[in-house]
Amino acid sequence: MSRSIVPRTLPPAAVAILATAVLLASADLGRSLWRLHEVSVRSAADRAALAAADTALGNAAAVRAHRERLLLALRGSHHVAGAWLEDVERAARRRGLVLTAVHPVDAAAPGRAPVDALVREAAEVRVSGSWRAMEVWLHALPASSGSVGVESIALQPAHGKHTGVLEARTVLLFAALQRPGGGE
Repeated sequence: MSRSIVPRTLPPAAVAILATAVLLASADLGRSLWRLHEVSVRSAADRAALAAADTALGNAAAVRAHRERLLLALRGSHHVAGAWLEDVERAARRRGLVLTAVHPVDAAAPGRAPVDALVREAAEVRVSGSWRAMEVWLHALPASSGSVGVESIALQPAHGKHTGVLEARTVLLFAALQRPGGGE
């Protein structure tokens, strides 16, 4: 039988060195995997934040588009209230409120009978903003063109908001002297 020159067993020192190298390599691999996990968690959080920001931008764009549609409807409206509602909207915007809806309502409802030589119109206006801004806006309404009064108001916290933002649904009455020829 022939004998090999290479020993079949490793000395204990070589085994210890190999075991240490394997242990260090596995620890390094574990650290690398942990860093990869942290990066993936951060990127998932960043993706979620970007998606939320994208949604918020979409919502803001939708609100702006809705507001523009309302303004176009008011400008093109033959409803006598169109001009005074533009004044109401401008006053709300100056005070930091957002006009969310405008609906003309029947001015001939009980308690709203026209007075001689007066044109009367009524509209439901929905705005959102802070309580203080709404208070200032409501006090400023009588100073707008014609005479604007508040028939009713309903306040509630804005949907999906955990801040001091309120939504107000108000029915406003407008009265102005009737000009000859039936116009206001």
